[in-house]
Amino acid sequence: MNDKNKTKKELLAEIEKLRGAEHSYHILVETVNEGAATLTDKGIILYSNPHLASILKIPLKTIIGMPFNRFIPKTDMLKFTALLKQGKTGNSKGRIHLKCKDGLLIPVQVSMRALDIHDTKGICLAVTNLTEQKRNEQILKSEQLSRSILEQAGEAIVVCDTNGIITHASNSTSLLYNTNPLLKPFEEVFNLQFKAVRQTNINFSIKSVLEGKSFHGVDAVLLLKSAENPDNLKKFNLLINAAPLKNQQNNIIGCVITIVDITEHKQIEDALREREEQLSGFFNSSPAGMAIVDSNLKFVKINYALADINGLTVNAHYGKTIREVLPELAPSLEPLYQQVLSNGKPILNLEVSGETPLAPGILRHWMVSYFPILGIDKKPKSVGVVIFEITDRQKRL
Repeated sequence: MNDKNKTKKELLAEIEKLRGAEHSYHILVETVNEGAATLTDKGIILYSNPHLASILKIPLKTIIGMPFNRFIPKTDMLKFTALLKQGKTGNSKGRIHLKCKDGLLIPVQVSMRALDIHDTKGICLAVTNLTEQKRNEQILKSEQLSRSILEQAGEAIVVCDTNGIITHASNSTSLLYNTNPLLKPFEEVFNLQFKAVRQTNINFSIKSVLEGKSFHGVDAVLLLKSAENPDNLKKFNLLINAAPLKNQQNNIIGCVITIVDITEHKQIEDALREREEQLSGFFNSSPAGMAIVDSNLKFVKINYALADINGLTVNAHYGKTIREVLPELAPSLEPLYQQVLSNGKPILNLEVSGETPLAPGILRHWMVSYFPILGIDKKPKSVGVVIFEITDRQKRL
């Protein structure tokens, strides 16, 4: 007779037959922490222990007589059918999901074996909840990922516990510190000197981070003894980021600090700043008039000599066009700038005459050179100009 056509009374009779034959077995099964059930060869539940009902989140008294595949999601139905078929004649084992009453999918491992008691053929089913195992696997993978990040990170990364003791550190940390920093207080390993340039840098400490405060872009200096010569101190410029480390309950369990060595960058920055200061000093103190005009013919830089020639302050030129600053000379000057921007070729030692706001009505003469200033794409982005006034020389001619 097909299981679907059996009455509830007939199913209960089969259950009683199984219970009578395996009474001791059922007592044992009902006390274990794994789900267990007896199925007909068609997959109808004849018996279930409380733990399986708990996994499925369904009352134990209502589970009897239900087809077990009712709890199998569509994505696992083919696999379950194959396991059931194999379990009828021998043993089968596999991982699938069970769909609980609330729709939640639970990862489980099912084991099945054929059961034959008093001419009643059935299947013994064991169900192991893998939720905790999956969670542990995820934690392990997360830990492995964290270790991989620490091992391969280019920057120094340090993890401290709630006492400020270093529990994890990237390989780069050891290279920076020249020794193993683990299990040592962070502030003992990294005796940092902070530059309180920005408000966020003030009062940086591991204690503050462990109290919940985050720090970003903190400039610091670290002095370390040289491995070759302990009497020599090596200076490192560092950029520090730090934040509290929290668990799923949002409790602080430590902190994470990233340390970026910007020593080389700082040296380059200082060298560029020094060169900029030298160029600015040369530019501003030059007796020749000098300026830089962008592609819109606006002044972006001008020295005092040229500002004096034009009869305006240096600041009065910035952001202004040639036409706004020198309206009388603009018709003759603008084509020269545009020519240099267009073909990228300099115009050297050109004599220019005209009036300026400093001395209206007086004709003045200059020797002017224009040269292109190229951008990254090697195309002219602005024009530099150098001017020598030759009015007195022209008068003597």
